[in-house]
Amino acid sequence: MPITRVTSFIGTEVPKLITDLVLGAESIEKGIIHTFSDKRSEVFLNRFYTTSGNLTARVPTPTVTADASTKDEKSILPGNLMFYDEFDPRDFEGDWEFLWSQGPSVSAEAATVLWNAIKDTVASSVNNDLEQAIWRGDTGSGSPYLAQFDGYIKLMDADGTVINVTPQGAITAANIIGILESVVAACPAEVQEMSSPAILMSHIDKYLYREAARALDFKGTNIDDKIQDQFGGFPIVSTHGIPAGRVFMGNIGSGDSSNFKASHWMDSDRNNVKIERLQANSDLFFVKVALDFGVNTVYGKQITSYATV
Repeated sequence: MPITRVTSFIGTEVPKLITDLVLGAESIEKGIIHTFSDKRSEVFLNRFYTTSGNLTARVPTPTVTADASTKDEKSILPGNLMFYDEFDPRDFEGDWEFLWSQGPSVSAEAATVLWNAIKDTVASSVNNDLEQAIWRGDTGSGSPYLAQFDGYIKLMDADGTVINVTPQGAITAANIIGILESVVAACPAEVQEMSSPAILMSHIDKYLYREAARALDFKGTNIDDKIQDQFGGFPIVSTHGIPAGRVFMGNIGSGDSSNFKASHWMDSDRNNVKIERLQANSDLFFVKVALDFGVNTVYGKQITSYATV
């Protein structure tokens, strides 16, 4: 654990650790995805649907069947993820007094303020990485934190039933309104009329949309108030997991009707930070988080996707 300290000691320290701002698992916190708990291994999504257009003229004794109903499956294959680190509380004994190790020297433990900072920042880091894996995960990735399971984008790009909008190049403030018009126009009415249809994008592209909206003649009645971002009556929900240049539209939510599914063992696993002495005769402590997580969509035909190329 790297430690940087100014050595002049001229002045008085603030006896607290100020942690960094980190975006967590936004797709979970914002209610974009529906998660199944108590799942350790592959989870199967049993689908059942009946096609339309099968009504015919009534006959006394029918002989022709519609054969219109189908039962099939999609699956979520979760990955086994872990965060692991080690630290020595005594490394901070050359730092400010409020960070000195506590207790007998033979069994020194981290100061409470350091202990709490480790737990908080590790949990934030884990959730930040998880959010990116939820969308950008790829078992073929060279980045270990993205390589533990396939994320929504890889799965949707491989699904031939997803509705793909014609690319209009990189998203800018000048063209984003036109792109969103195309996305909404391509989205099926069955999705637009569901309980929670939404447009999903990166924070960066949402800021471009705000820039474009400010350039419109009508600014709204309360332009100084923060309002929910929306386009065409549909909420815009952004997350740092979605890369710039990708936009999706579908039904979201934490309930059964959400098209975006995920599985895990326990939701609390992503925040359960275990800190213990490495072994009885060691000054070192380990920090560990372990969780299972995977994702998939239910119906590709109910998702509209935009990519810059």
